[in-house]
Amino acid sequence: MNRQGTLWLLATAVILWVIPPATADASPDGGAGCGGYDDMIAIVGFVLFIGTGFIFGLIDERKRKRLDAEMKVTVPEETVPEAFIDAQVEALQQEDPGFSRIAMLDFVYGLWQETLHQMGQPGLDRLRPFYSPEMMRLLREDSPMSAGSRISNVVVRGIRLVKLVRLEGEPPREDLPGETPARMRALIHLDTSWRLKSQGEPATYHGQLVTVEFERPVGVRSRPPGPFAVTCQACGAPMPHERLGESCDHCGQGYGSDLFNWRCTEILRVTDDAPWLAAEIVYRPVVDPGFTLPARFSPSLAKRLAELEREEPDFRRQLRARTIEVFDGLFTCWNNDDTEGMRPLVGERLLGTYQYRLGGYRLRGQKNRMADLQILSMELSRIERDRHLDSVTVRLRASCLETTAIISTGKLVGGSDRHPHRFCEYWTFTRQREAPAAPPASCPKCGAGLGPVEEASCPHCGSRLYAVSGQWELAFSEQADSYLQGQPRVPGDGSSWRRL
Repeated sequence: MNRQGTLWLLATAVILWVIPPATADASPDGGAGCGGYDDMIAIVGFVLFIGTGFIFGLIDERKRKRLDAEMKVTVPEETVPEAFIDAQVEALQQEDPGFSRIAMLDFVYGLWQETLHQMGQPGLDRLRPFYSPEMMRLLREDSPMSAGSRISNVVVRGIRLVKLVRLEGEPPREDLPGETPARMRALIHLDTSWRLKSQGEPATYHGQLVTVEFERPVGVRSRPPGPFAVTCQACGAPMPHERLGESCDHCGQGYGSDLFNWRCTEILRVTDDAPWLAAEIVYRPVVDPGFTLPARFSPSLAKRLAELEREEPDFRRQLRARTIEVFDGLFTCWNNDDTEGMRPLVGERLLGTYQYRLGGYRLRGQKNRMADLQILSMELSRIERDRHLDSVTVRLRASCLETTAIISTGKLVGGSDRHPHRFCEYWTFTRQREAPAAPPASCPKCGAGLGPVEEASCPHCGSRLYAVSGQWELAFSEQADSYLQGQPRVPGDGSSWRRL
């Protein structure tokens, strides 16, 4: 009942209670009208008055609670979203057909992960060819560790290529006698975390937001994508472990040469923080801020979708089935603390993230579970195609009952087993467009020799050797409120065609 209806009911009750009836039969003793009727009216009016006040109070309490809940899920102020960089990527692919945005992110992910692992260690020198002299000096002098400390469990929780620009060359100057060639510059954001163990101290977890800048001369060609390894970017030969000279022992290419390919020229640390937040018990339904944000999609989505559906008429049905398969399998493995079971579903990068998160719960003696999982909607957001890879981004809205409990006692310390948690994520799936020409002779990550390769992962260290051709695997998972690229959907734009 709304406020106006409640007020009318309250006023009617008061009138019935206060005003006596207009007509009444004479009583045998000649007194006023029937007292029983008056008493009945008074009692009914009093009950209505008290009952209405009680109901009104309940309505106000419910409104207060609902308003309180709505305030907790209020959509943050809209920011102007960044445009997708599809046009910049396609422009570079005109000059370098082998360039792949996904492969570029894999390269930066692997390099930064290896860099943090080698901080304060002699092995950092092997990464010298990937950094400018100034940045290598910064890494040596600005280590986040004390002597005897060691970084491990490095995870890049989020990574995004945010800018790809061409810098035109410059003629010789007095301070720069040589001509500066035209260059490509890539700007990449990383959200990283790691475990730090110092002598005599308990292990601690740390997080950092980093922006890295890479450059290479225009005209240099990209190598085929693959797992990151410390190899010569010019010929692919492994770099020596003991002594790193000034040039590759195999092709003779100088490590300081511009032709070495991408080199990091700038590192900007934005924030340093502890990436873990304390769990909190909730007493009402939870809606993530990104759940109510408008969908974002690439302007080239319709064109790319038409291309894929011409080649694969059943593309959407198959992608929908694969998304559901990954969703169900991933969270089943999560609840069972089974990261090995995730390998057929997700890429190496995302697998490391899940290993890190589950390990963090174990370290705290906690268990995080997700029950009653339901997919509410799936919608296409972006499609990319290059020489090596296809990638598809799906906007996925879902709900679950999420709980965090102490393993030893079962005591609930976070979430709720009664109130649903609604969330929205953007899932990016990738697949190889063709199988590798030949299986590798050794693992590019651990260097172990390999016999006949029958599996897609190294039997020694478990790292991915190659992706199965034609099989979609989940490569990225981003919360909707941090997925700012693209353009917001305009109501009435015929968006139903994007639904899976």
